[in-house]
Amino acid sequence: MQLINILVESLKDITLPKANRKLIVTGPEPVPFEVSDTGLQSRDDLKTDQEEADTIMVSQMLAMINNGYRRIQLICEDTDVFVLLVHHYDKSRISELHPPVEVLMQYPPSSPKAISISTTINSLPSKVVSSLLAAHVLTGCDTVPHMFGIGKKTALNFLFREHTDFNVEELGNTDPSLQWETVERGCVDFIRGLYHSCNNKDDLEAMRYTKWVEKSKANTMTTVTDLQSFPPTLEAVRLNMRRAHYQCSIWKNVNAGLVNSLDVEQWGWTKDTANKCLDSVFMDPTTPIAPESLLKLTFCGCCSEEPCSSKKCGCRKADVMCCSLCKYKGKCKSNGVPSAAADDDLAMVDVHMQESEDENDDEYDENEDNI
Repeated sequence: MQLINILVESLKDITLPKANRKLIVTGPEPVPFEVSDTGLQSRDDLKTDQEEADTIMVSQMLAMINNGYRRIQLICEDTDVFVLLVHHYDKSRISELHPPVEVLMQYPPSSPKAISISTTINSLPSKVVSSLLAAHVLTGCDTVPHMFGIGKKTALNFLFREHTDFNVEELGNTDPSLQWETVERGCVDFIRGLYHSCNNKDDLEAMRYTKWVEKSKANTMTTVTDLQSFPPTLEAVRLNMRRAHYQCSIWKNVNAGLVNSLDVEQWGWTKDTANKCLDSVFMDPTTPIAPESLLKLTFCGCCSEEPCSSKKCGCRKADVMCCSLCKYKGKCKSNGVPSAAADDDLAMVDVHMQESEDENDDEYDENEDNI
């Protein structure tokens, strides 16, 4: 903050290289000031409560359009800014103004190429444009962690491919009458689709289990399953969605003065007053990482002429039956265990997943909390 104050004060005495030029400086104060050859003056029309440079740039772009400017060029290479420009250009219906408004994003300043925001919007389906900001936040930004292996390209391809089968547009909507379960369901549908599952019966927990079974069958005894490649748990997704909702509410209201309309401590953060910062809320440490029956599950990779016939067999050593994850899928004669009985542990996991799915459905039906 001290460095910003020094820079802002030094700009008050700057001499502009050409006449009729203006330099508008936004510092810690909500009201920027203008430097010109006629001296200093406050720009009350550009007053903002925003704290991010990204949102201030978009806020000032909208103010300049209201002041009659019809060609605006932003020198920036930030993806957040690009997505914000697309969202607000579309939501503010700038394309309907006459004469038309041209907003360009360019970097570096010497580059002959510039991205036209209006051309970008016209080349995309309307559903993709309206969902782009929420999809961008959910897949990771400055305040929202990203999901392992899910990048912006994956999200964009999914928007193009399945843009009619989900609704994330309500993310960041601060309307008090909107039910949070509506927002949450749309976000979960979107995240499930990113992991290539559009089956409404597949919740995230069931997807994790299916993925684990597939990986476990393919692995050898010397390989370790990469857990971070699995879909996130529902508990982790819910925390991430709350942080995404709070960030999206700020980005959607760059000119509405609603930055503090949501209580940040209700949306995935805690205040650290000593260090004047926000800390992420983590899951309850008592939350189990997996069903107990799954944690105790053992399987082997025996492949000798008489598999599972000695103590080298992990299942035999643990005094448990082979199951369908074993090399011989619970059919080895040496263990002498019928395959149906051998899969008792996996059946227990299946039951757990079904119960989890039923509980989630009940939770959606009974949750009446408003945003």
